[in-house]
Amino acid sequence: MADKPEETTPQKPHFLTTLPGILTGLGGVLVAATGLMTVVYQMWPPANANTAPPANKGVMLSSVPTAAENDRYKLLPGTWELTETRPKSKGGATVKWILNATVSDNVLRMSGKMTAVNGKTVSPKDTDVRAVFETNLADATIRGFFETKKNGVRTGFFPASLVEVSSEPPITIHANINLPNNEFCGLMGQKVQ
Repeated sequence: MADKPEETTPQKPHFLTTLPGILTGLGGVLVAATGLMTVVYQMWPPANANTAPPANKGVMLSSVPTAAENDRYKLLPGTWELTETRPKSKGGATVKWILNATVSDNVLRMSGKMTAVNGKTVSPKDTDVRAVFETNLADATIRGFFETKKNGVRTGFFPASLVEVSSEPPITIHANINLPNNEFCGLMGQKVQ
């Protein structure tokens, strides 16, 4: 009997060796690299990120404050003691700040230094931790910001919004600092001078 030659079926090339497979693989690598760069940038901003944010020139204030609002704003300038309450996912610390407030063109700006963390006075190495909170008083749709610096280098920059300012003594303030992943720090305190 004569041996029959075996029939061989052509083998299909592996998907990743075809043009559609190569393009799909490159697309996946590009998406993964972009996602990784986004996460790294949000967690650790570059060292040269301590420049001021660009001016918001595209927004016009839609209202002029009333006389009552102007009277209320007169109570805001001065020295404030504020407590920043961080979420548990960020260590759950409470940070005390002494901030000096000014109001100019309906913008509240508070700047100063950290004085205590979790009830303990800051160590000498942390005495140069500074913060700035800035928000618009006339238009709540314009977001403000909360920025921290250590030795003049930005360590944090987050959107922030004013929640409430009391008009009766003691004058108090409540704001939120928006963090990634829908978390926020509370910022509350009162005017001390």
